[in-house]
Amino acid sequence: MAETVIETTAVEVSEALGSAEAGEEAQPGTAARILPEPVDFAPGVEVLPPSGEKARARANIAAIEMLGVLDSEQRYATAEEQQIIAQWSGWGAVPNIFDTSKSEWAQDRSRLESLLTSQQWNQARFTTVNAHYTDPAIVSVMWDALERAGFSGGRVLEPGCGAGTFIGHAPESATMVGVELDGVTARIAAALYPSAQIRNEGFQHTRVPEDSFTATVGNVPFGALRLHDPAHNKSNLSIHNHFINKSLALTAPGGYVAVISSAFTADAADPRARKEMAERADLIGAVRLPTGAFARVAGTEVVTDVLVFRVREEDRERSEATAQFVATGETGVRDDDGRYLDRSVNGYFAANPHNVLGEMVIGSGMYSNETLKVNGPVGAPMVEALSQRLTAIVDRARAEDLALTATIESTAVAGVNAFDQGLINGAERTGDDIAVDTLRWNEEEQQIQVYGRGGWEQATVRGAKKHDEWRQLLQMRDVAVTLVRSQLEERPRSERIALRGELNSRYDEYLGRYGFINRFEWKIPADLTDAQHDRKLEKSIERWRAKEGNEDGPWQGEIPDAVYER
Repeated sequence: MAETVIETTAVEVSEALGSAEAGEEAQPGTAARILPEPVDFAPGVEVLPPSGEKARARANIAAIEMLGVLDSEQRYATAEEQQIIAQWSGWGAVPNIFDTSKSEWAQDRSRLESLLTSQQWNQARFTTVNAHYTDPAIVSVMWDALERAGFSGGRVLEPGCGAGTFIGHAPESATMVGVELDGVTARIAAALYPSAQIRNEGFQHTRVPEDSFTATVGNVPFGALRLHDPAHNKSNLSIHNHFINKSLALTAPGGYVAVISSAFTADAADPRARKEMAERADLIGAVRLPTGAFARVAGTEVVTDVLVFRVREEDRERSEATAQFVATGETGVRDDDGRYLDRSVNGYFAANPHNVLGEMVIGSGMYSNETLKVNGPVGAPMVEALSQRLTAIVDRARAEDLALTATIESTAVAGVNAFDQGLINGAERTGDDIAVDTLRWNEEEQQIQVYGRGGWEQATVRGAKKHDEWRQLLQMRDVAVTLVRSQLEERPRSERIALRGELNSRYDEYLGRYGFINRFEWKIPADLTDAQHDRKLEKSIERWRAKEGNEDGPWQGEIPDAVYER
Protein backbone atom coordinates (compact mmCIF):
# COMPACT_ATOMS: atom_id res chain seq x y z
CA MET A 1 0.00 0.00 0.00
CA ALA A 2 1.38 3.40 -0.95
CA GLU A 3 2.16 5.68 1.96
CA THR A 4 0.30 8.99 2.27
CA VAL A 5 1.44 11.99 4.25
CA ILE A 6 -0.48 14.76 5.97
CA GLU A 7 0.56 17.95 7.69
CA THR A 8 -0.51 17.76 11.32
CA THR A 9 0.79 18.08 14.82
CA ALA A 10 0.90 15.27 17.35
CA VAL A 11 -2.15 14.03 19.20
CA GLU A 12 -1.80 14.17 22.95
CA VAL A 13 -3.80 12.10 25.38
CA SER A 14 -3.63 13.05 29.04
CA GLU A 15 -1.80 10.71 31.38
CA ALA A 16 -4.99 10.27 33.39
CA LEU A 17 -6.77 9.10 30.23
CA GLY A 18 -8.42 12.47 29.90
CA SER A 19 -9.26 14.20 26.64
CA ALA A 20 -7.49 13.42 23.40
CA GLU A 21 -6.93 16.65 21.53
CA ALA A 22 -5.86 17.23 17.99
CA GLY A 23 -3.08 19.76 17.77
CA GLU A 24 -3.57 23.26 16.40
CA GLU A 25 -3.15 23.97 12.73
CA ALA A 26 0.30 22.99 11.54
CA GLN A 27 2.82 25.81 11.49
CA PRO A 28 5.38 26.27 8.74
CA GLY A 29 8.21 23.84 9.22
CA THR A 30 6.08 21.16 10.91
CA ALA A 31 7.33 17.73 9.83
CA ALA A 32 5.08 15.66 7.60
CA ARG A 33 3.64 12.63 9.40
CA ILE A 34 3.12 9.33 7.59
CA LEU A 35 -0.40 7.95 7.88
CA PRO A 36 -0.33 4.60 9.71
CA GLU A 37 -1.10 1.40 7.84
CA PRO A 38 -4.01 -0.74 9.08
CA VAL A 39 -2.60 -3.15 11.66
CA ASP A 40 -4.54 -5.34 14.08
CA PHE A 41 -4.03 -4.73 17.78
CA ALA A 42 -2.12 -7.57 19.46
CA PRO A 43 -3.68 -8.16 22.90
CA GLY A 44 -2.17 -10.31 25.61
CA VAL A 45 -4.03 -12.23 28.30
CA GLU A 46 -3.81 -9.38 30.78
CA VAL A 47 -6.91 -7.28 31.51
CA LEU A 48 -6.41 -3.79 30.04
CA PRO A 49 -9.36 -1.78 31.43
CA PRO A 50 -8.73 -0.26 34.88
CA SER A 51 -10.61 -1.73 37.84
CA GLY A 52 -12.26 1.28 39.51
CA GLU A 53 -15.68 2.44 38.29
CA LYS A 54 -14.59 6.05 37.73
CA ALA A 55 -11.35 4.92 36.09
CA ARG A 56 -13.29 2.62 33.76
CA ALA A 57 -15.63 5.43 32.76
CA ARG A 58 -12.74 7.80 32.05
CA ALA A 59 -10.92 5.14 30.04
CA ASN A 60 -14.08 4.71 27.97
CA ILE A 61 -14.32 8.47 27.44
CA ALA A 62 -10.67 8.65 26.37
CA ALA A 63 -11.28 5.86 23.86
CA ILE A 64 -14.26 7.74 22.38
CA GLU A 65 -12.20 10.92 22.13
CA MET A 66 -9.52 8.98 20.29
CA LEU A 67 -12.12 7.72 17.81
CA GLY A 68 -13.03 11.35 17.18
CA VAL A 69 -9.42 12.12 16.32
CA LEU A 70 -9.23 9.18 13.90
CA ASP A 71 -12.49 10.18 12.23
CA SER A 72 -11.47 13.81 11.83
CA GLU A 73 -8.11 12.83 10.33
CA GLN A 74 -9.56 9.97 8.27
CA ARG A 75 -6.88 7.48 9.20
CA TYR A 76 -6.15 4.24 11.03
CA ALA A 77 -4.94 4.16 14.63
CA THR A 78 -1.28 3.86 15.53
CA ALA A 79 -0.14 1.13 17.92
CA GLU A 80 0.08 3.70 20.73
CA GLU A 81 -3.44 4.95 20.04
CA GLN A 82 -4.75 1.39 19.97
CA GLN A 83 -3.44 0.96 23.53
CA ILE A 84 -5.80 3.76 24.60
CA ILE A 85 -8.72 2.44 22.56
CA ALA A 86 -8.18 -1.10 23.92
CA GLN A 87 -8.97 0.08 27.47
CA TRP A 88 -12.61 0.43 26.46
CA SER A 89 -14.83 -1.89 28.52
CA GLY A 90 -18.35 -0.69 27.69
CA TRP A 91 -20.92 0.62 30.14
CA GLY A 92 -22.14 -2.59 31.76
CA ALA A 93 -19.94 -2.07 34.83
CA VAL A 94 -20.42 1.72 35.06
CA PRO A 95 -24.19 2.43 34.86
CA ASN A 96 -23.89 5.24 37.41
CA ILE A 97 -22.56 7.64 34.80
CA PHE A 98 -26.05 7.71 33.28
CA ASP A 99 -27.85 8.25 36.61
CA THR A 100 -28.57 11.98 36.84
CA SER A 101 -29.22 11.69 40.59
CA LYS A 102 -25.52 10.83 41.13
CA SER A 103 -23.98 14.29 41.51
CA GLU A 104 -20.50 12.84 41.94
CA TRP A 105 -20.68 11.74 38.30
CA ALA A 106 -21.77 15.12 36.94
CA GLN A 107 -18.40 16.11 35.45
CA ASP A 108 -17.78 12.76 33.75
CA ARG A 109 -21.41 12.65 32.58
CA SER A 110 -21.12 16.10 31.02
CA ARG A 111 -17.88 15.12 29.30
CA LEU A 112 -19.48 12.00 27.86
CA GLU A 113 -22.63 13.83 26.74
CA SER A 114 -20.49 16.25 24.75
CA LEU A 115 -19.04 13.32 22.77
CA LEU A 116 -22.23 11.43 21.92
CA THR A 117 -25.32 12.20 19.88
CA SER A 118 -28.66 11.73 21.62
CA GLN A 119 -29.10 8.44 19.78
CA GLN A 120 -25.65 7.22 20.86
CA TRP A 121 -26.36 8.32 24.44
CA ASN A 122 -29.62 6.36 24.58
CA GLN A 123 -27.96 3.34 22.99
CA ALA A 124 -25.14 3.46 25.54
CA ARG A 125 -27.67 3.61 28.40
CA PHE A 126 -29.46 0.62 26.93
CA THR A 127 -26.27 -1.45 26.80
CA THR A 128 -25.71 -1.13 30.56
CA VAL A 129 -28.17 -4.02 30.89
CA ASN A 130 -25.98 -6.62 29.19
CA ALA A 131 -22.76 -5.01 27.90
CA HIS A 132 -20.30 -7.13 29.86
CA TYR A 133 -16.95 -8.11 28.44
CA THR A 134 -14.81 -11.21 28.58
CA ASP A 135 -11.58 -11.98 30.40
CA PRO A 136 -8.92 -12.34 27.67
CA ALA A 137 -7.36 -15.31 29.46
CA ILE A 138 -10.66 -17.21 29.11
CA VAL A 139 -10.90 -16.13 25.47
CA SER A 140 -7.44 -17.52 24.78
CA VAL A 141 -8.35 -20.87 26.34
CA MET A 142 -11.51 -21.13 24.22
CA TRP A 143 -9.56 -20.48 21.03
CA ASP A 144 -7.03 -23.14 22.09
CA ALA A 145 -9.93 -25.59 22.41
CA LEU A 146 -11.24 -24.77 18.92
CA GLU A 147 -7.82 -25.29 17.37
CA ARG A 148 -7.37 -28.53 19.30
CA ALA A 149 -10.77 -29.65 17.99
CA GLY A 150 -9.56 -29.20 14.41
CA PHE A 151 -10.08 -25.58 13.41
CA SER A 152 -7.58 -24.77 10.65
CA GLY A 153 -9.07 -21.69 9.04
CA GLY A 154 -12.15 -20.10 7.53
CA ARG A 155 -14.77 -17.52 8.41
CA VAL A 156 -15.60 -17.26 12.11
CA LEU A 157 -18.56 -15.36 13.55
CA GLU A 158 -18.58 -13.45 16.84
CA PRO A 159 -22.14 -12.29 17.61
CA GLY A 160 -22.28 -9.44 20.10
CA CYS A 161 -18.55 -8.92 19.61
CA GLY A 162 -18.17 -5.86 21.84
CA ALA A 163 -14.70 -4.40 21.42
CA GLY A 164 -13.51 -7.60 19.73
CA THR A 165 -11.72 -9.57 22.44
CA PHE A 166 -12.31 -12.88 20.65
CA ILE A 167 -11.33 -11.28 17.34
CA GLY A 168 -8.06 -10.09 18.84
CA HIS A 169 -7.10 -13.58 20.04
CA ALA A 170 -8.11 -15.37 16.82
CA PRO A 171 -5.44 -17.38 14.99
CA GLU A 172 -4.12 -15.91 11.74
CA SER A 173 -6.02 -18.53 9.75
CA ALA A 174 -9.38 -17.15 10.92
CA THR A 175 -11.31 -14.57 8.91
CA MET A 176 -13.34 -12.79 11.56
CA VAL A 177 -16.83 -11.30 11.27
CA GLY A 178 -18.11 -9.47 14.35
CA VAL A 179 -21.65 -8.20 14.94
CA GLU A 180 -22.16 -5.35 17.42
CA LEU A 181 -25.29 -3.30 18.07
CA ASP A 182 -23.71 -0.32 19.83
CA GLY A 183 -22.28 2.12 17.28
CA VAL A 184 -19.43 3.37 19.46
CA THR A 185 -18.37 -0.13 20.45
CA ALA A 186 -18.47 -1.26 16.81
CA ARG A 187 -16.14 1.63 15.92
CA ILE A 188 -13.83 0.59 18.77
CA ALA A 189 -13.65 -2.97 17.40
CA ALA A 190 -13.04 -1.72 13.85
CA ALA A 191 -10.25 0.61 15.03
CA LEU A 192 -8.54 -2.23 16.88
CA TYR A 193 -9.02 -4.93 14.23
CA PRO A 194 -9.20 -3.43 10.71
CA SER A 195 -8.71 -6.86 9.11
CA ALA A 196 -12.10 -8.04 10.43
CA GLN A 197 -15.56 -7.20 9.19
CA ILE A 198 -17.46 -5.42 11.97
CA ARG A 199 -21.19 -5.24 11.29
CA ASN A 200 -22.80 -2.41 13.25
CA GLU A 201 -26.25 -3.94 13.59
CA GLY A 202 -28.43 -5.87 15.98
CA PHE A 203 -27.84 -9.60 15.51
CA GLN A 204 -31.55 -9.97 14.77
CA HIS A 205 -30.91 -7.95 11.60
CA THR A 206 -27.90 -9.97 10.44
CA ARG A 207 -28.80 -11.47 7.08
CA VAL A 208 -26.17 -13.82 5.72
CA PRO A 209 -26.68 -17.28 4.22
CA GLU A 210 -26.97 -20.17 6.64
CA ASP A 211 -23.84 -22.34 6.89
CA SER A 212 -21.66 -19.27 6.20
CA PHE A 213 -19.14 -19.91 9.00
CA THR A 214 -16.77 -22.69 9.95
CA ALA A 215 -17.14 -21.74 13.61
CA THR A 216 -18.76 -19.27 15.98
CA VAL A 217 -17.17 -18.04 19.18
CA GLY A 218 -18.15 -15.39 21.70
CA ASN A 219 -19.85 -14.23 24.88
CA VAL A 220 -23.54 -13.84 24.10
CA PRO A 221 -25.56 -11.09 25.81
CA PHE A 222 -27.93 -12.36 28.47
CA GLY A 223 -31.24 -11.21 29.91
CA ALA A 224 -35.00 -11.46 29.51
CA LEU A 225 -35.01 -9.27 26.39
CA ARG A 226 -36.61 -10.92 23.36
CA LEU A 227 -35.73 -9.69 19.87
CA HIS A 228 -37.95 -9.84 16.81
CA ASP A 229 -36.22 -12.04 14.24
CA PRO A 230 -38.70 -13.79 11.94
CA ALA A 231 -35.95 -15.89 10.37
CA HIS A 232 -34.17 -17.18 13.48
CA ASN A 233 -36.34 -16.49 16.53
CA LYS A 234 -39.79 -17.70 15.64
CA SER A 235 -40.13 -19.14 19.16
CA ASN A 236 -39.53 -15.70 20.74
CA LEU A 237 -36.62 -16.93 22.87
CA SER A 238 -34.73 -14.72 25.30
CA ILE A 239 -31.70 -12.94 23.88
CA HIS A 240 -29.00 -15.42 24.99
CA ASN A 241 -30.85 -18.44 23.59
CA HIS A 242 -31.75 -16.56 20.42
CA PHE A 243 -28.08 -15.73 19.82
CA ILE A 244 -27.04 -19.35 20.32
CA ASN A 245 -29.73 -20.75 18.04
CA LYS A 246 -29.00 -18.25 15.29
CA SER A 247 -25.26 -18.94 15.57
CA LEU A 248 -25.96 -22.64 15.10
CA ALA A 249 -28.00 -21.85 11.98
CA LEU A 250 -25.24 -19.71 10.48
CA THR A 251 -22.48 -22.27 11.19
CA ALA A 252 -21.84 -25.06 8.69
CA PRO A 253 -22.26 -28.76 9.55
CA GLY A 254 -19.14 -30.02 11.29
CA GLY A 255 -18.47 -26.54 12.67
CA TYR A 256 -18.21 -25.66 16.36
CA VAL A 257 -20.15 -23.00 18.24
CA ALA A 258 -18.28 -22.19 21.45
CA VAL A 259 -19.99 -19.53 23.52
CA ILE A 260 -20.20 -18.19 27.04
CA SER A 261 -23.80 -17.89 28.19
CA SER A 262 -25.78 -17.34 31.35
CA ALA A 263 -26.52 -20.48 33.38
CA PHE A 264 -30.18 -19.82 32.55
CA THR A 265 -29.60 -21.41 29.12
CA ALA A 266 -28.72 -24.78 30.65
CA ASP A 267 -30.79 -24.68 33.85
CA ALA A 268 -34.13 -23.26 32.69
CA ALA A 269 -36.98 -25.58 33.63
CA ASP A 270 -38.57 -24.95 30.23
CA PRO A 271 -36.48 -27.00 27.77
CA ARG A 272 -37.82 -25.50 24.54
CA ALA A 273 -34.72 -23.44 23.76
CA ARG A 274 -32.41 -26.40 24.39
CA LYS A 275 -34.63 -28.62 22.26
CA GLU A 276 -34.23 -26.19 19.37
CA MET A 277 -30.46 -26.23 19.83
CA ALA A 278 -30.49 -30.03 19.88
CA GLU A 279 -32.41 -30.17 16.61
CA ARG A 280 -29.39 -28.75 14.77
CA ALA A 281 -26.36 -29.49 16.92
CA ASP A 282 -24.82 -31.77 19.50
CA LEU A 283 -23.45 -30.55 22.79
CA ILE A 284 -19.78 -31.47 22.78
CA GLY A 285 -19.42 -30.39 26.39
CA ALA A 286 -19.91 -27.60 28.90
CA VAL A 287 -18.00 -26.09 31.81
CA ARG A 288 -19.69 -24.05 34.54
CA LEU A 289 -17.48 -21.19 35.71
CA PRO A 290 -17.18 -19.86 39.25
CA THR A 291 -19.18 -16.81 40.27
CA GLY A 292 -16.94 -13.81 39.73
CA ALA A 293 -15.11 -15.33 36.76
CA PHE A 294 -15.65 -12.01 34.95
CA ALA A 295 -15.69 -9.64 37.92
CA ARG A 296 -12.26 -8.21 37.09
CA VAL A 297 -12.94 -7.34 33.45
CA ALA A 298 -16.73 -6.90 33.38
CA GLY A 299 -17.68 -5.98 36.92
CA THR A 300 -20.33 -8.71 37.02
CA GLU A 301 -20.76 -11.80 39.17
CA VAL A 302 -23.34 -13.90 37.36
CA VAL A 303 -22.91 -17.65 36.90
CA THR A 304 -21.88 -18.49 33.36
CA ASP A 305 -21.24 -21.61 31.31
CA VAL A 306 -18.87 -22.26 28.46
CA LEU A 307 -21.00 -24.24 26.00
CA VAL A 308 -19.43 -26.06 23.06
CA PHE A 309 -21.71 -27.33 20.29
CA ARG A 310 -21.03 -29.10 17.01
CA VAL A 311 -23.45 -28.56 14.13
CA ARG A 312 -24.72 -32.01 13.21
CA GLU A 313 -24.57 -33.57 9.75
CA GLU A 314 -27.86 -34.99 8.50
CA ASP A 315 -26.83 -38.64 8.85
CA ARG A 316 -25.84 -38.47 12.55
CA GLU A 317 -27.78 -39.43 15.65
CA ARG A 318 -27.88 -37.13 18.66
CA SER A 319 -25.12 -37.66 21.18
CA GLU A 320 -25.67 -38.77 24.78
CA ALA A 321 -24.40 -35.42 26.06
CA THR A 322 -27.05 -33.67 23.95
CA ALA A 323 -29.86 -35.66 25.56
CA GLN A 324 -28.44 -34.81 28.98
CA PHE A 325 -28.26 -31.13 28.06
CA VAL A 326 -31.92 -30.95 27.04
CA ALA A 327 -33.05 -32.39 30.38
CA THR A 328 -33.02 -30.85 33.86
CA GLY A 329 -33.52 -32.34 37.27
CA GLU A 330 -33.83 -31.31 40.89
CA THR A 331 -30.69 -31.54 42.97
CA GLY A 332 -29.80 -30.51 46.50
CA VAL A 333 -27.83 -27.24 46.68
CA ARG A 334 -26.55 -25.69 49.92
CA ASP A 335 -27.73 -22.20 50.90
CA ASP A 336 -25.96 -19.54 53.00
CA ASP A 337 -27.29 -21.12 56.20
CA GLY A 338 -26.01 -24.58 55.34
CA ARG A 339 -29.43 -25.99 54.45
CA TYR A 340 -29.90 -28.03 51.29
CA LEU A 341 -32.61 -26.80 48.91
CA ASP A 342 -33.93 -28.44 45.76
CA ARG A 343 -32.67 -26.64 42.69
CA SER A 344 -33.24 -27.25 38.98
CA VAL A 345 -29.85 -28.04 37.42
CA ASN A 346 -29.04 -29.09 33.89
CA GLY A 347 -28.82 -32.81 33.26
CA TYR A 348 -25.36 -32.53 31.72
CA PHE A 349 -23.88 -30.98 34.87
CA ALA A 350 -25.73 -33.49 37.04
CA ALA A 351 -24.03 -36.26 35.04
CA ASN A 352 -20.67 -34.43 34.85
CA PRO A 353 -20.18 -32.61 38.17
CA HIS A 354 -16.42 -32.45 37.51
CA ASN A 355 -17.22 -29.85 34.83
CA VAL A 356 -18.48 -27.45 37.49
CA LEU A 357 -15.43 -25.46 38.62
CA GLY A 358 -16.42 -25.26 42.26
CA GLU A 359 -19.39 -25.95 44.55
CA MET A 360 -22.87 -24.85 43.51
CA VAL A 361 -24.63 -22.95 46.33
CA ILE A 362 -27.69 -20.71 46.78
CA GLY A 363 -27.25 -17.09 47.87
CA SER A 364 -28.10 -13.45 47.15
CA GLY A 365 -27.27 -12.37 43.63
CA MET A 366 -27.95 -10.01 40.75
CA TYR A 367 -31.57 -11.06 40.25
CA SER A 368 -32.89 -12.52 43.53
CA ASN A 369 -32.07 -13.69 47.04
CA GLU A 370 -32.11 -17.31 45.86
CA THR A 371 -29.53 -17.07 43.12
CA LEU A 372 -27.33 -19.95 42.08
CA LYS A 373 -23.65 -19.33 42.75
CA VAL A 374 -20.52 -21.37 42.21
CA ASN A 375 -17.86 -21.08 44.89
CA GLY A 376 -14.57 -21.86 43.21
CA PRO A 377 -11.18 -20.45 42.31
CA VAL A 378 -10.95 -17.36 40.12
CA GLY A 379 -8.03 -15.81 38.28
CA ALA A 380 -5.18 -17.99 37.04
CA PRO A 381 -6.28 -21.20 38.88
CA MET A 382 -9.73 -20.95 37.30
CA VAL A 383 -8.27 -20.40 33.82
CA GLU A 384 -6.01 -23.43 34.24
CA ALA A 385 -8.95 -25.57 35.42
CA LEU A 386 -11.04 -24.41 32.45
CA SER A 387 -8.22 -25.28 30.06
CA GLN A 388 -7.94 -28.78 31.52
CA ARG A 389 -11.69 -29.43 31.28
CA LEU A 390 -12.00 -28.12 27.71
CA THR A 391 -8.99 -30.18 26.65
CA ALA A 392 -10.60 -33.32 28.06
CA ILE A 393 -13.94 -32.47 26.40
CA VAL A 394 -12.34 -31.89 22.99
CA ASP A 395 -10.14 -34.98 23.18
CA ARG A 396 -13.17 -37.12 23.94
CA ALA A 397 -15.08 -35.52 21.05
CA ARG A 398 -12.25 -36.27 18.63
CA ALA A 399 -12.17 -39.88 19.83
CA GLU A 400 -15.92 -40.11 19.14
CA ASP A 401 -15.53 -38.71 15.61
CA LEU A 402 -16.97 -35.34 16.65
CA ALA A 403 -14.01 -33.13 15.76
CA LEU A 404 -14.40 -29.72 14.14
CA THR A 405 -14.44 -30.66 10.45
CA ALA A 406 -16.05 -27.65 8.72
CA THR A 407 -13.76 -25.82 6.30
CA ILE A 408 -14.08 -22.74 4.14
CA GLU A 409 -14.88 -25.07 1.22
CA SER A 410 -17.85 -26.55 3.11
CA THR A 411 -19.46 -23.20 3.96
CA ALA A 412 -22.16 -21.52 1.91
CA VAL A 413 -21.04 -19.47 -1.06
CA ALA A 414 -21.50 -15.80 -0.21
CA GLY A 415 -21.72 -12.73 -2.42
CA VAL A 416 -18.49 -11.16 -3.65
CA ASN A 417 -18.53 -8.33 -1.08
CA ALA A 418 -20.54 -10.06 1.66
CA PHE A 419 -17.63 -10.30 4.09
CA ASP A 420 -15.39 -7.40 3.12
CA GLN A 421 -13.07 -6.03 5.79
CA GLY A 422 -13.89 -2.94 7.80
CA LEU A 423 -16.84 -1.33 9.54
CA ILE A 424 -20.20 -1.98 7.89
CA ASN A 425 -22.85 0.43 9.13
CA GLY A 426 -26.62 0.31 8.80
CA ALA A 427 -26.74 1.88 5.35
CA GLU A 428 -24.25 -0.63 3.93
CA ARG A 429 -25.65 -3.89 5.27
CA THR A 430 -26.29 -6.41 2.55
CA GLY A 431 -29.98 -7.30 2.40
CA ASP A 432 -30.83 -5.31 5.54
CA ASP A 433 -33.75 -3.61 3.78
CA ILE A 434 -35.21 -6.93 2.63
CA ALA A 435 -37.79 -8.42 4.99
CA VAL A 436 -37.92 -12.18 5.40
CA ASP A 437 -40.62 -13.75 3.14
CA THR A 438 -40.35 -10.92 0.59
CA LEU A 439 -41.21 -12.12 -2.93
CA ARG A 440 -39.61 -11.10 -6.22
CA TRP A 441 -39.76 -12.08 -9.88
CA ASN A 442 -36.35 -13.19 -11.19
CA GLU A 443 -36.50 -12.45 -14.91
CA GLU A 444 -33.21 -14.19 -15.65
CA GLU A 445 -34.26 -17.49 -14.07
CA GLN A 446 -37.99 -17.04 -14.79
CA GLN A 447 -38.78 -17.78 -11.13
CA ILE A 448 -40.83 -16.33 -8.32
CA GLN A 449 -38.37 -16.26 -5.42
CA VAL A 450 -38.73 -15.73 -1.67
CA TYR A 451 -36.14 -14.16 0.65
CA GLY A 452 -35.42 -16.52 3.55
CA ARG A 453 -32.69 -17.41 6.02
CA GLY A 454 -30.19 -18.26 3.33
CA GLY A 455 -31.04 -15.52 0.85
CA TRP A 456 -33.19 -15.76 -2.28
CA GLU A 457 -34.63 -19.18 -3.19
CA GLN A 458 -37.41 -20.44 -5.44
CA ALA A 459 -40.89 -19.99 -3.96
CA THR A 460 -43.56 -22.67 -4.10
CA VAL A 461 -46.58 -21.45 -6.09
CA ARG A 462 -49.39 -23.91 -6.73
CA GLY A 463 -50.93 -23.74 -10.18
CA ALA A 464 -49.85 -22.11 -13.41
CA LYS A 465 -52.65 -19.51 -13.24
CA LYS A 466 -51.66 -18.33 -9.78
CA HIS A 467 -47.99 -18.33 -10.77
CA ASP A 468 -48.74 -16.05 -13.74
CA GLU A 469 -50.88 -13.70 -11.61
CA TRP A 470 -48.18 -13.39 -8.97
CA ARG A 471 -45.59 -12.71 -11.66
CA GLN A 472 -47.66 -9.84 -13.04
CA LEU A 473 -48.26 -8.37 -9.57
CA LEU A 474 -44.56 -8.48 -8.71
CA GLN A 475 -43.56 -6.91 -12.01
CA MET A 476 -46.16 -4.16 -11.48
CA ARG A 477 -44.82 -3.53 -7.96
CA ASP A 478 -41.25 -3.23 -9.23
CA VAL A 479 -42.24 -0.68 -11.87
CA ALA A 480 -44.16 1.33 -9.25
CA VAL A 481 -41.17 1.33 -6.88
CA THR A 482 -38.85 2.41 -9.69
CA LEU A 483 -41.24 5.23 -10.61
CA VAL A 484 -41.37 6.52 -7.02
CA ARG A 485 -37.58 6.40 -6.79
CA SER A 486 -37.31 8.27 -10.09
CA GLN A 487 -39.56 11.02 -8.73
CA LEU A 488 -37.69 11.29 -5.43
CA GLU A 489 -34.33 11.47 -7.20
CA GLU A 490 -35.66 14.05 -9.69
CA ARG A 491 -34.70 11.94 -12.66
CA PRO A 492 -35.42 13.24 -16.21
CA ARG A 493 -39.10 13.85 -16.97
CA SER A 494 -38.90 11.57 -20.00
CA GLU A 495 -37.92 8.67 -17.72
CA ARG A 496 -40.91 9.26 -15.43
CA ILE A 497 -43.30 9.48 -18.39
CA ALA A 498 -41.98 6.17 -19.74
CA LEU A 499 -42.36 4.48 -16.34
CA ARG A 500 -45.93 5.75 -15.91
CA GLY A 501 -46.76 4.42 -19.36
CA GLU A 502 -45.31 1.01 -18.51
CA LEU A 503 -47.18 0.91 -15.19
CA ASN A 504 -50.50 1.78 -16.88
CA SER A 505 -49.91 -0.85 -19.56
CA ARG A 506 -49.13 -3.58 -17.00
CA TYR A 507 -52.15 -2.63 -14.89
CA ASP A 508 -54.51 -2.72 -17.89
CA GLU A 509 -53.17 -6.16 -18.84
CA TYR A 510 -53.69 -7.44 -15.30
CA LEU A 511 -57.18 -5.90 -15.03
CA GLY A 512 -58.28 -7.48 -18.30
CA ARG A 513 -57.09 -10.94 -17.25
CA TYR A 514 -57.82 -11.12 -13.51
CA GLY A 515 -59.94 -8.13 -12.50
CA PHE A 516 -59.31 -5.55 -9.81
CA ILE A 517 -56.33 -6.10 -7.50
CA ASN A 518 -58.48 -5.62 -4.38
CA ARG A 519 -61.26 -7.97 -5.52
CA PHE A 520 -62.53 -10.52 -3.03
CA GLU A 521 -64.92 -13.44 -2.84
CA TRP A 522 -66.91 -14.53 0.19
CA LYS A 523 -66.34 -18.18 1.05
CA ILE A 524 -68.30 -19.58 3.97
CA PRO A 525 -66.90 -22.91 5.18
CA ALA A 526 -69.32 -25.75 5.71
CA ASP A 527 -70.07 -26.82 9.28
CA LEU A 528 -67.99 -29.72 10.58
CA THR A 529 -69.68 -33.04 11.16
CA ASP A 530 -69.23 -34.68 14.58
CA ALA A 531 -66.78 -37.14 13.05
CA GLN A 532 -64.73 -34.35 11.46
CA HIS A 533 -64.70 -32.44 14.77
CA ASP A 534 -63.48 -35.52 16.65
CA ARG A 535 -60.71 -36.16 14.12
CA LYS A 536 -59.48 -32.55 14.37
CA LEU A 537 -59.49 -32.77 18.17
CA GLU A 538 -57.53 -36.04 18.13
CA LYS A 539 -54.90 -34.54 15.81
CA SER A 540 -54.59 -31.45 18.01
CA ILE A 541 -54.08 -33.63 21.09
CA GLU A 542 -51.45 -35.68 19.24
CA ARG A 543 -49.54 -32.55 18.29
CA TRP A 544 -49.72 -31.20 21.86
CA ARG A 545 -48.49 -34.48 23.37
CA ALA A 546 -45.57 -34.60 20.89
CA LYS A 547 -44.61 -30.98 21.59
CA GLU A 548 -44.69 -31.42 25.39
CA GLY A 549 -42.86 -34.74 25.32
CA ASN A 550 -39.17 -35.48 25.70
CA GLU A 551 -36.51 -37.80 24.32
CA ASP A 552 -38.51 -40.82 25.60
CA GLY A 553 -41.59 -39.97 23.56
CA PRO A 554 -44.84 -37.96 23.65
CA TRP A 555 -46.43 -36.72 26.89
CA GLN A 556 -48.44 -39.57 28.45
CA GLY A 557 -50.23 -37.77 31.29
CA GLU A 558 -53.64 -36.13 31.56
CA ILE A 559 -54.48 -33.27 29.21
CA PRO A 560 -54.99 -30.07 31.27
CA ASP A 561 -58.41 -28.41 31.01
CA ALA A 562 -56.75 -25.20 29.80
CA VAL A 563 -55.44 -27.07 26.75
CA TYR A 564 -58.93 -28.35 25.89
CA GLU A 565 -60.30 -24.83 26.23
CA ARG A 566 -57.82 -23.54 23.66
